[in-house]
Formats: sequence, C-alpha cells, structure tokens
Amino acid sequence: MTNVATKGVHQAPDQGAAYVVSFDHLRMTDVESVGGKNASLGEMISQLADAGVRVLACAITSRRCSNAATRLTSAIWKPT
Repeated sequence: MTNVATKGVHQAPDQGAAYVVSFDHLRMTDVESVGGKNASLGEMISQLADAGVRVLACAITSRRCSNAATRLTSAIWKPT
C-alpha cells in the first residue's frame, strides 16, 4: 500500500488516502492502515506469488474507509 499510484488501489475522495486496497499491495508495514490480519494476508499472498502459487485477486477496505463509513452512518441514522 506504500505506493498508492498502483493499479488495484482506489483513492478516498478526501486527502488521497486509500479506501480499498488490493491484497497484493499490502505488506506487514501497513498494519496501522489496514490492521494486522489484512497486512499479514497481504504479506503471505505476496510471498506465495513469488513462489509461483496463484491466489485469487481480492481487496480490503482500509481503517480510514471503515472510520468514514461509521461517521457517515452515525450522522444519518439515529436509533429510536
């Protein structure tokens, strides 16, 4: 995720932060942005690809995306 100008990374509308990131762009250094499990899976997928193991393409939403969705939902939905 360190290079957000790459294919598979979609920018957030504000401040250019990644909201959706392809696993093949994630490394253990991305724990703060996507959480430990997602960073671990990204690291594992990259290592498997280097070993010739094919893994289906998939992506995750970042913590920034999750936080924005929570704020939006809280602003719109008021429990009764």
